[in-house]
Amino acid sequence: MRKLFLVLFTFTLSTLSVVAQTTKKKPSTTKKASVKYSEEKALELVEDNYTFYDAGNKYRNAKVRRVSNNVFYVSLEECSKDFADKGDFFWHAKVYVLTIASNTKYRFEEKRNF
Repeated sequence: MRKLFLVLFTFTLSTLSVVAQTTKKKPSTTKKASVKYSEEKALELVEDNYTFYDAGNKYRNAKVRRVSNNVFYVSLEECSKDFADKGDFFWHAKVYVLTIASNTKYRFEEKRNF
């Protein structure tokens, strides 16, 4: 009886040990490479946004401020193409947040102060 109990006990312990070893998560040794985009690249993407996605509007006086490696605040004056040549009255200032995901993917959203 003791031998059977001892055998079952060691078998249970060894099984638990194997299960514990296989479920441990190994720490990740790879690190993501951090890409630092330039202000010139940010201005190129602003130009791309207004030539393709927001083609009904014009912009001028774009200024870029870096927030992090891939996030920028973009301050500019914006106007509808219909009124762009009719004077300064129709131009209004806006601040956008430009988030660059890769060289071709980005988000260009109006900055909200909530």
